[in-house]
Amino acid sequence: MNGLEKFYLTNLYTPENNRILAEISAVIQPRYMDVVQVFYKELLEDNAARQFLDSEQVETRLKGSLQQWLEEILSPKERHEMEQLVERQLQIGQVHARIDVPMPIVDNAMLMVKNGCFEILVESDMDREHLAEAIRLVNSILESSLSMINQAYMHDMVENERNAMSLRLNLSGQDIALEIERIRSDLFNWLSDNIFQVMSGKELPDDSLQRSEFGLWVNHKMDLITPKADISDKIKKRMEMLSSDIRHLSHSESDPVLRQKEICSQMSKATNEIGWLLSELANSLLANSSKEDSLTRLIERKHMAPVLQKETQMALATGNAYALIMCDIDHFKRINDIYGHTAGDLVLEQVAKTVRHSVRVSDYSFRYGGEEFLLVLPESSVEQAVEVAEQIREKVEKLVVELESQRSVNVSMSFGVAQFNGHPDYMRSLKNADMALYSAKHQGRNRVVTA
Repeated sequence: MNGLEKFYLTNLYTPENNRILAEISAVIQPRYMDVVQVFYKELLEDNAARQFLDSEQVETRLKGSLQQWLEEILSPKERHEMEQLVERQLQIGQVHARIDVPMPIVDNAMLMVKNGCFEILVESDMDREHLAEAIRLVNSILESSLSMINQAYMHDMVENERNAMSLRLNLSGQDIALEIERIRSDLFNWLSDNIFQVMSGKELPDDSLQRSEFGLWVNHKMDLITPKADISDKIKKRMEMLSSDIRHLSHSESDPVLRQKEICSQMSKATNEIGWLLSELANSLLANSSKEDSLTRLIERKHMAPVLQKETQMALATGNAYALIMCDIDHFKRINDIYGHTAGDLVLEQVAKTVRHSVRVSDYSFRYGGEEFLLVLPESSVEQAVEVAEQIREKVEKLVVELESQRSVNVSMSFGVAQFNGHPDYMRSLKNADMALYSAKHQGRNRVVTA
C-alpha cells in the first residue's frame, strides 16, 4: 500500500492499528463526554455556529450522537465493518447538507474534537513512543472521516442547488403567472381591507402586509419559483419600506385625520408599485414559457430539498413553524387493477387538481410518490394544517371521476400531519408526517391523523 491510499479510512484499521486503537479506546472512552462538553461550550460561543446548536432539543440529541460517533470511529474495526462505517460518515455529511451547516464550522468542530482527544492522551501514562503513535492514528482517522463527511456534504449541497434551479426551470410559466395574478389580487384585497381599518381609527400592525397571504408568498416562495432576482428584490424592499412607513406614521404626533390619510396614501402607493412589479414578473415568465405541464402539475419530489431547507432555516430564525401534510389516495392500486392505468391517471389528475386548489398560494404541493403527495404550509400550526387536510379529504370524498364507457369511480384519501419540531434536520419532521400517514392507513383510511 503506497501513497495516499494508506490514509483512506477503510485502510486505517489494520491489525497493528487495531491494537493501538484498543489502547486508545481504553484511555479516552471514560472521558468522551469531556470532549463533547468542550465541543459544545466552544461552538455555542461562536455566533455563526449558535444558530445551528442553540436548540436544547438538538444539543441534547447531538451530545449523545457525538459521543456515540467517537466511540465508534476510535475503536478497533474488522474488514466486514468497513461498509457500515463509511455509510455512517456519508450520512453525517448528508445531514450537514440538509441543515446547511457551513463547512468551516464542521472543520473547526473537528479541530476541537481532535485537540480534546490529544489532551486526554497526553495526560495518560502512555510512554512517548506509544503516545506519538496514538496521536498520529487518531489524527489520521479523524481527518479521513472529515474528508468523507465533507465529500458527502458538497455532493448534496451541489445537488440541492441544482434542484433549486431545476425547480424554476421546470415549473410551467403559465402556472406561475396565474399564481402571481392570484397573489396580486390578494395584495389589493389587503389594501382595501386595511384602508377601511385605518379610516375606522384602528391601529394597523406594521407587519400587516408581511402576515398577509401575499407576504407569506413573497417570504417563503417567490425566490424559489421566479428567476427574476432583480424584481424579487425590489418587491421585498418595497414591502420593508412600507412596514417602516406604517411604523413611523403610527407613532407620530400629527393630527389623527392627517395621519390616517398619510398611512392610506403610503399603502396605496406601495401596493400600486408592487402590483406593477408583479405584472412585470408575470409577463416575463409568459414570454419565456414553452414547457408542457405534467400529469398532476404538482412539483416533483426532487425539488423538495431546497424548499424544506429554506423553510427550516426561516422557522429557526423567526420561530414561525411550518406544517407538513403527507397524503395519498386510498386503494389506488385497486383502481389501476380494475379500471386500468388510463383511469388511474385520470384519478391522479383530478385529485391533484383538488389538492392544488385547496391550499394557499404561499404553500407548496409536491408529488411525493406515485399516488402520494406532500404539502408544505409555511407559518402554520398543526390545527391549521389539520383544517386544510380535512377540507381536502371532504372534497376528494365527494369527487366523482368520470371514466370511459360511462363508468365512474369514487376515491378517498388518508392524511398524516406534522409540524416542524425544532430540529434543523427537516427529515425528522418529514418522518413524523409519514408515520402519521401510516397510522391513518392503519386506522381504516379516509381520515386525518396528527403526529
